[in-house]
Amino acid sequence: LGLKAFKASEKAKPPLTEQDKKVEELLRKDLTLDKIAKEIGIDREEVKASLDHIDLPGLFSKVKGLDGSEHPPDAVTCYRLLNVNKLTLTQASEKCKEIYAKVMAEHAQADDKLAVEKLLTNCAYMAYCADHAVTLSETWWWSEGQILSFFGEPGREKYHELSSPYRTDHSAYTEKETNAKFDEAIKAGNKGIAPHRCDTIQQTHGFDCPENCLARKMKIKSPAGLARV
Repeated sequence: LGLKAFKASEKAKPPLTEQDKKVEELLRKDLTLDKIAKEIGIDREEVKASLDHIDLPGLFSKVKGLDGSEHPPDAVTCYRLLNVNKLTLTQASEKCKEIYAKVMAEHAQADDKLAVEKLLTNCAYMAYCADHAVTLSETWWWSEGQILSFFGEPGREKYHELSSPYRTDHSAYTEKETNAKFDEAIKAGNKGIAPHRCDTIQQTHGFDCPENCLARKMKIKSPAGLARV
């Protein structure tokens, strides 16, 4: 049974045959498809055909607790891992968890990237920092990085982008210093220190937030909150 046929037939599964039940039993015992074929005394194609009848996502989920709090694997992924990658059920279940974690991380990073762009669009302070990056003072630069640190690697990338034009007679942008400042901000966040608030920025830096500021209208306390609206 090929992958296309498997995709087409996965929705309507017939009752398990005795062979299907034996294949499932040996999958649970952590045998690869090749070893299952040898154990039962059938060819590998017949073992692959049985995979079409077995509830693979349910089987995977029971092995490593992939259901409940975690997204259960789809049937096609299960099929590929067992057939193409020639893994045991335990190995394939672990691989599913890795795949899921990677997908979730990619989704989170995409969300953070969009959030950073919204932040620069919605916050007058962040926009000011971007427009005056060449001569931005240390304290303003720190607030900028501290806010961006709540958006993971997309926040770091934007911090470098906004910091790179900085030039004075005495100092200039460096990747090392910018990374160090960003890491310092992350450590502060991990200790429970919230992103710099709008009132702190106004009082400490003397920044005059516009009357039509979206944060004021929506009663948002920090520029970081504007990244999600």
